[in-house]
Amino acid sequence: MVLAERCTGCKTCEMVCSLSHEGRCNPVESRITVIKNEREGINFPLVCAQCERPVCKEVCPVAAIFVDGDVVKTDLTRCVGCRMCVLSCPIGATSLNPVTHQIIRCDLCGGDPLCVTFCPEDAIQFAPIEIAQAKIGRERAKHFAAFIDRDG
Repeated sequence: MVLAERCTGCKTCEMVCSLSHEGRCNPVESRITVIKNEREGINFPLVCAQCERPVCKEVCPVAAIFVDGDVVKTDLTRCVGCRMCVLSCPIGATSLNPVTHQIIRCDLCGGDPLCVTFCPEDAIQFAPIEIAQAKIGRERAKHFAAFIDRDG
């Protein structure tokens, strides 16, 4: 779960992710990417949504993408690098590692995502989908109420 209004764009999540998965701090090898919207002045950590029905899995011509529990994974021994999963991801969270030339996406760090642990602003949180949806709803309601009070 991402609370964009809390993200400062520090990119700690990118560094921790690439370090834990690739052994080096290199944001282009991270499975999470901080997107900056200059016009709105917000940052947004973009990460695989672990879709209930992953389009990437459906379009993979060699069945390299599978769901293990609640995590979308890629069998890199089967992957031919066609990038259909990259093109089909509705949110752009699957990418190609420019160093290894392999597909990368968030794997939730085995259930204990390091980006969550190290985010200094708690902009990234890990929770079951039902809890995440309720929490996001409460956060939006607070911001809406503050907006009404300010402009009311």
